[in-house]
Order: sequence, then C-alpha cells, then structure tokens
Amino acid sequence: MYLVKSCFKRDNIWKRKTIKIGTLTEYRDTEQQQIADREEGMINLSFDLNHFHMPIPLLNNLNTISHGLSSFHLKEIKLRPNPLFTNHVYAEKYSATTSLIKFNRFIFCISKLDKPDTCKNIFKEYNDYWYLPEDRTQLFGDALSLLILEEVSNRVQRGEQIFSTDSVTDPLEIRWYCNNIFYTPRQVLIDNTKLYKESSNILYWLSEGHMVKPDSFQHEKEMRFIFDIYSNGELLQPLNKPLFVSAEKILPLIKK
Repeated sequence: MYLVKSCFKRDNIWKRKTIKIGTLTEYRDTEQQQIADREEGMINLSFDLNHFHMPIPLLNNLNTISHGLSSFHLKEIKLRPNPLFTNHVYAEKYSATTSLIKFNRFIFCISKLDKPDTCKNIFKEYNDYWYLPEDRTQLFGDALSLLILEEVSNRVQRGEQIFSTDSVTDPLEIRWYCNNIFYTPRQVLIDNTKLYKESSNILYWLSEGHMVKPDSFQHEKEMRFIFDIYSNGELLQPLNKPLFVSAEKILPLIKK
C-alpha cells in the first residue's frame, strides 16, 4: 500500500519544497468543488431506542463531548439499573438527537492506495502526485509534526496570531495521530439493531467526528493526519488558514 498525495504540478512537494497543512474549516469554505465538504467535522445522530441495553461508556459519551460543540436534545428517557449486564443500563425508552461540530484543528489528508497512479482516477482536476510507502507512515508523521511545531512556535514568537485565542505560551506541545476516514452518512438514525451491531462505531463517531465523511467521498480512500497543538495542556484552535512548512527534512521519505 502507498500514501499518495494528489496535487497540481506547480504544487508538487519536489517543486515547492514545502508541504501544506490544512484545517477542518478550510475544507468547509474552499471553492475547490472536488475537495469541498461544507459539513467537515460535523455529524448528526438520532436515537430511537426501546427496551434496550446501552453500554454506560456510550451513555457517558453522549453527555461529555470532547474538543467540540454539541446541541444535545433529550426527548424522552426511561432508565433503570441493568440486572443482566454489568457496565450497562436498561431503558424502556431513549429518544434523543445530537448535532456534533468538532473544533478546528490542523489536518493533512492523503489517499491510501494499492498503486500510486490510481490517484489519477480520483481527483480529475489535479495533474500530478507524490507518494510514500505505507510502512513510512510513522516516520512521516513524526517528522512532519516536528516541522509543524517548529513553524508554529516561530510564528507565535514573532507575534503572529495563528490561533483563536491570545493565551498562547511556550513551550507548545504537539500530538499527532492518523487513521483511515470512516465513511458513513452524516445523518445517522440509531435504533436497537444499529446500537447492538455498531456500538463501537457509534462511540467512534462521537469522539472522532472529524474522521467521518459521507459515502460520496469514499472514492478518495482518505487517510487523515491530525496535528493538535497544546498550550498549558489546552488544545488550541487554529484560525481558518493553511500552514505551509518546509519539506526539506521529509523529502528523503518521499517518492516521485
């Protein structure tokens, strides 16, 4: 497998010697129709459950959304202790809706493909690409995270406002991870059957809504890198503008 970045020839990493780190809100606002997603980082869940056993972690997650906003509306609930399963509650009725919007963060999107040139059939407007073998994912993420942290720290020290808050103090910390995008409709109805069969998926949607996209994007086969910047243990929200960092140190990992 390969991680393949589609691009315009003028923006190829070997030509620019830089790499562009985007944001969630950038994908919401971009005018490039082939990559635009107006609801990036958003998902809506509707629960209509009757006489069911719900895992307590799922119940807790519905009420404690991290790094995002939630408009949770509980319509009807009838709960009682569960006599059969530990770490579960039993309810005669649970009816609720929740709309989740994840806070903005730095992201880097790339396709995970069997063959690099397969990308030519994904983004029709792009006329070039670069790639790396999948087994270099950890090295790539580690190296890129250090470059991002260095760039952000330098800009903050120069007085540039990169984040939505002015309360940014050194030393900054960066945490990164990557995963394949989960493709599912953003309007999800959860009944008894779906809860029992997909409880782990539901937990994932609640905690990782920024890693979910509609089925219409499935052809992109996206893997997404998340780069979170922290100051004094608090997650910082970048403003809606991309970050360009030097790619010189990661070029040895990249193939043309």
